[in-house]
Amino acid sequence: DSGAISATYDTAANKVVIVYSDTGNSSYGTGIVGTVSGTSISFGTAVVYSSNDSRTNCCIFEPNSGKVVIASKQYSGLNRGDTHVGTVSGTSISYGSSDTFLSTIPEYISMSLDPDNSNQILICCRNDSGGAGTAIVAAVSGTSMTFGTPVVFAATSTYGTQTVYDTVQNKHVVFYGNGGSNYDGMAVVGTTSGTSISFG
Repeated sequence: DSGAISATYDTAANKVVIVYSDTGNSSYGTGIVGTVSGTSISFGTAVVYSSNDSRTNCCIFEPNSGKVVIASKQYSGLNRGDTHVGTVSGTSISYGSSDTFLSTIPEYISMSLDPDNSNQILICCRNDSGGAGTAIVAAVSGTSMTFGTPVVFAATSTYGTQTVYDTVQNKHVVFYGNGGSNYDGMAVVGTTSGTSISFG
């Protein structure tokens, strides 16, 4: 069984990468490589990236490094947000060690790639320590990640966070539900500079 599924396309390897919480294996964070042929897809062997309860998963491909970046909620005592960098080889995937992007529990994790800022990645989530919408600029370094300082984009309790990158305006746009205002759908624009981000 599987849950918390996310997928991305690795343009370097021409493969699909799917990450999920394997509920049949203690909800461990797991990844698998898919190969598309015509109208069918075949899969390699599933590989665990986190031997811990990983209840929220998000992945994105970073073309400069040719790596897949996974961000996940690490539950069961760790109660934090971690990243793992995955490398696809053939029909398999291997991972570097974990890096912590948030020391408290993240929910509704999403990521967007900024091709105008050295292919850095924006990680957005709800910080369950108070519920504020939080954003972190991250970059791939080998098989690890480096991070800027977390920035709050919504002080109110946020839900269903999603982020995309606008290549015309060179901005990130973050969408979320405002738990402090009848769960209204909200949007906020973020501008990155190096490893920092500011919001309108």
